[in-house]
Amino acid sequence: MILSRRGEHSVEARAIVDALHRLKSSPELVAISRTDLRAALDRLGLTGTPRHAVAATLALTPADGAFFVPGSSLFWSF
Repeated sequence: MILSRRGEHSVEARAIVDALHRLKSSPELVAISRTDLRAALDRLGLTGTPRHAVAATLALTPADGAFFVPGSSLFWSF
């Protein structure tokens, strides 16, 4: 039943929002994510869906006028 998963979804959503707030207040953590995404996600304590959601957000966040693919030298300028 869908209602039985509502609490689980709420917990996952809260974990995503909390992680994004922590990233916003920690330029150091964002810098780490640019070179070692796994380490940054581990520091945030994320698992499952929240880990994937925050990883996607970090991978698609523009930095210095480019979209970076963490862990590689590949980027797309705009």
